Amino acid sequence: MESDTLPLVQNIAFDLELTGSDGTYIYFNPNLFTPIRTNPFLSEKRATDIDFGHRNRYEINGTYKIPAGYKVDALPKSIRMVMPDQSISLKRFIAEQGGMIVVRYVISYEKAFYEKESYPELREFYKQMQDMLTEQIVLKKA
Repeated sequence: MESDTLPLVQNIAFDLELTGSDGTYIYFNPNLFTPIRTNPFLSEKRATDIDFGHRNRYEINGTYKIPAGYKVDALPKSIRMVMPDQSISLKRFIAEQGGMIVVRYVISYEKAFYEKESYPELREFYKQMQDMLTEQIVLKKA
Protein backbone atom coordinates (compact mmCIF):
# COMPACT_ATOMS: atom_id res chain seq x y z
CA MET A 1 0.00 0.00 0.00
CA GLU A 2 2.95 2.35 0.52
CA SER A 3 4.22 2.08 -3.07
CA ASP A 4 1.99 2.87 -6.04
CA THR A 5 4.57 1.53 -8.52
CA LEU A 6 4.08 -2.12 -7.55
CA PRO A 7 1.46 -4.26 -9.31
CA LEU A 8 -1.78 -5.13 -7.60
CA VAL A 9 -1.66 -8.82 -6.67
CA GLN A 10 -4.71 -10.78 -5.60
CA ASN A 11 -4.65 -14.42 -4.56
CA ILE A 12 -7.95 -16.27 -4.70
CA ALA A 13 -8.51 -19.73 -3.28
CA PHE A 14 -11.76 -21.20 -4.55
CA ASP A 15 -13.64 -24.41 -5.12
CA LEU A 16 -15.75 -24.80 -8.23
CA GLU A 17 -18.52 -27.33 -8.63
CA LEU A 18 -17.90 -28.66 -12.13
CA THR A 19 -21.35 -28.76 -13.62
CA GLY A 20 -21.65 -29.72 -17.24
CA SER A 21 -19.85 -33.01 -16.75
CA ASP A 22 -21.37 -35.95 -18.58
CA GLY A 23 -19.76 -38.53 -16.30
CA THR A 24 -16.90 -39.20 -18.70
CA TYR A 25 -15.75 -35.67 -19.55
CA ILE A 26 -15.43 -32.40 -17.66
CA TYR A 27 -15.39 -29.18 -19.70
CA PHE A 28 -13.70 -26.30 -17.91
CA ASN A 29 -13.24 -22.68 -19.01
CA PRO A 30 -10.17 -21.22 -17.24
CA ASN A 31 -11.28 -17.64 -18.02
CA LEU A 32 -12.79 -17.17 -14.58
CA PHE A 33 -10.92 -14.10 -13.40
CA THR A 34 -9.97 -12.05 -16.45
CA PRO A 35 -11.59 -8.64 -16.86
CA ILE A 36 -12.82 -9.66 -20.32
CA ARG A 37 -15.67 -12.11 -19.89
CA THR A 38 -17.82 -10.73 -22.71
CA ASN A 39 -17.09 -8.89 -25.93
CA PRO A 40 -18.22 -5.23 -25.67
CA PHE A 41 -17.87 -4.71 -29.43
CA LEU A 42 -20.77 -6.63 -30.97
CA SER A 43 -22.29 -3.95 -33.18
CA GLU A 44 -21.38 -3.98 -36.88
CA LYS A 45 -20.98 -0.19 -37.00
CA ARG A 46 -19.54 2.39 -34.62
CA ALA A 47 -20.63 6.05 -34.51
CA THR A 48 -18.15 7.33 -31.90
CA ASP A 49 -14.49 7.01 -31.02
CA ILE A 50 -13.42 4.52 -28.33
CA ASP A 51 -11.62 5.75 -25.23
CA PHE A 52 -10.50 3.11 -22.74
CA GLY A 53 -9.38 5.93 -20.43
CA HIS A 54 -5.80 4.71 -20.00
CA ARG A 55 -3.30 2.10 -21.09
CA ASN A 56 -3.49 -1.11 -19.12
CA ARG A 57 -1.85 -4.49 -18.61
CA TYR A 58 -3.44 -7.54 -17.05
CA GLU A 59 -1.45 -10.58 -15.96
CA ILE A 60 -3.65 -13.41 -14.75
CA ASN A 61 -2.07 -16.60 -13.45
CA GLY A 62 -4.10 -19.62 -12.42
CA THR A 63 -3.26 -23.06 -11.10
CA TYR A 64 -6.11 -25.57 -11.19
CA LYS A 65 -5.96 -29.00 -9.57
CA ILE A 66 -7.06 -31.86 -11.81
CA PRO A 67 -9.80 -33.81 -9.97
CA ALA A 68 -8.92 -37.31 -8.78
CA GLY A 69 -9.73 -39.93 -11.39
CA TYR A 70 -9.40 -37.55 -14.35
CA LYS A 71 -6.66 -36.74 -16.84
CA VAL A 72 -6.24 -33.97 -19.38
CA ASP A 73 -7.84 -34.86 -22.72
CA ALA A 74 -7.45 -31.49 -24.50
CA LEU A 75 -5.78 -28.19 -23.64
CA PRO A 76 -6.07 -24.96 -25.66
CA LYS A 77 -2.79 -24.13 -27.37
CA SER A 78 -0.44 -21.55 -25.95
CA ILE A 79 -0.61 -18.61 -28.34
CA ARG A 80 0.19 -14.93 -28.85
CA MET A 81 -2.13 -12.61 -30.74
CA VAL A 82 -1.42 -8.95 -31.61
CA MET A 83 -3.46 -6.19 -33.24
CA PRO A 84 -2.07 -5.15 -36.65
CA ASP A 85 -0.95 -1.80 -35.17
CA GLN A 86 0.62 -3.58 -32.13
CA SER A 87 -1.64 -1.62 -29.74
CA ILE A 88 -3.23 -4.64 -28.01
CA SER A 89 -1.72 -8.05 -27.42
CA LEU A 90 -2.85 -11.25 -25.77
CA LYS A 91 -0.53 -14.03 -24.66
CA ARG A 92 -1.97 -17.30 -23.42
CA PHE A 93 0.06 -20.10 -21.88
CA ILE A 94 -1.64 -23.31 -20.75
CA ALA A 95 0.18 -26.47 -19.63
CA GLU A 96 -0.20 -29.50 -17.39
CA GLN A 97 2.35 -29.84 -14.61
CA GLY A 98 2.24 -32.46 -11.87
CA GLY A 99 -1.52 -32.97 -11.61
CA MET A 100 -2.22 -29.27 -12.06
CA ILE A 101 -3.21 -27.11 -15.01
CA VAL A 102 -1.22 -23.89 -15.17
CA VAL A 103 -2.79 -20.96 -17.03
CA ARG A 104 -1.30 -17.54 -17.70
CA TYR A 105 -2.91 -14.68 -19.61
CA VAL A 106 -1.16 -11.39 -20.37
CA ILE A 107 -3.34 -8.74 -21.99
CA SER A 108 -1.57 -5.46 -22.81
CA TYR A 109 -3.13 -2.23 -24.03
CA GLU A 110 -0.46 0.11 -25.43
CA LYS A 111 -2.88 2.89 -26.31
CA ALA A 112 -6.15 4.06 -24.84
CA PHE A 113 -7.86 5.86 -27.72
CA TYR A 114 -9.17 4.44 -31.02
CA GLU A 115 -10.84 6.47 -33.72
CA LYS A 116 -14.16 5.12 -34.99
CA GLU A 117 -12.53 4.43 -38.37
CA SER A 118 -10.34 1.75 -36.78
CA TYR A 119 -13.36 0.05 -35.19
CA PRO A 120 -13.59 -2.89 -37.68
CA GLU A 121 -10.08 -4.15 -36.83
CA LEU A 122 -10.62 -3.57 -33.10
CA ARG A 123 -13.94 -5.43 -33.27
CA GLU A 124 -12.35 -8.36 -35.12
CA PHE A 125 -9.46 -8.53 -32.64
CA TYR A 126 -11.88 -8.61 -29.69
CA LYS A 127 -13.92 -11.34 -31.40
CA GLN A 128 -10.82 -13.50 -31.83
CA MET A 129 -9.60 -12.68 -28.31
CA GLN A 130 -12.98 -13.64 -26.84
CA ASP A 131 -12.88 -16.92 -28.75
CA MET A 132 -9.42 -17.64 -27.31
CA LEU A 133 -10.45 -16.72 -23.78
CA THR A 134 -13.47 -19.03 -23.85
CA GLU A 135 -11.70 -22.14 -25.21
CA GLN A 136 -12.31 -24.97 -22.80
CA ILE A 137 -10.03 -27.47 -21.14
CA VAL A 138 -11.33 -31.02 -21.48
CA LEU A 139 -10.71 -33.56 -18.74
CA LYS A 140 -11.48 -37.26 -19.25
CA LYS A 141 -12.20 -39.90 -16.66
CA ALA A 142 -9.06 -42.05 -16.34
